[in-house]
Amino acid sequence: MKDVPHKFGSISNKWLQMVTRLQALIIDVIFYQYFKPSIKDYKPSQRFESPQLDYIITGPDQIRPSDFMKELKNSNFKEALVNFFISHWATDEMVPFIGNEIIHVNFRECHPFVVNNANSTVSGVAKELSCPEYEEADTKIIYHACDINCQANKVIRSVDTDVAAIMLGHIKFDDSALFENPDVQQQIFDTIQRFICAIYNVDEMDVDAV
Repeated sequence: MKDVPHKFGSISNKWLQMVTRLQALIIDVIFYQYFKPSIKDYKPSQRFESPQLDYIITGPDQIRPSDFMKELKNSNFKEALVNFFISHWATDEMVPFIGNEIIHVNFRECHPFVVNNANSTVSGVAKELSCPEYEEADTKIIYHACDINCQANKVIRSVDTDVAAIMLGHIKFDDSALFENPDVQQQIFDTIQRFICAIYNVDEMDVDAV
């Protein structure tokens, strides 16, 4: 996010605007959840980064830390920020942004957000999509993608190439999946194909047929 607003409420608004620009019927926003203790707490200590201090966001008018990007290295700050998004997006202030879309936010649980006929935001917990036992976001992304049981074009936006690798393993079950970066998908396809061809000592083989 460029030009981070000074207040958490404005950050929340801007983030939801960015998400809903995708203009999809269903938008799933998936976050890591951090179990305690976590290897993610150990890594910063090895890099002599600042300790993982507790952080509390009291409301939308609270001023963010001056070095926002530095604070994002603190898992406690990220948890507080995501929890604030979940509570703030459930307010009627977000009706114009949500519109006719269904938004899922998956952190510790999966929270759907929709606008009802009374033009109010409705939220809750979707237990069937929560995946509380999983820490990694990539696993939950694939679960959400495969849970859509109708024919649809699905765009997965992630900088984590693990997502593309895992999704490739599910292509036979979901041939409608698309990726934000097709070059990454093609590179993984090519690597898998070369590996399989080397195993079977052939020049060319269809990866999907293996």
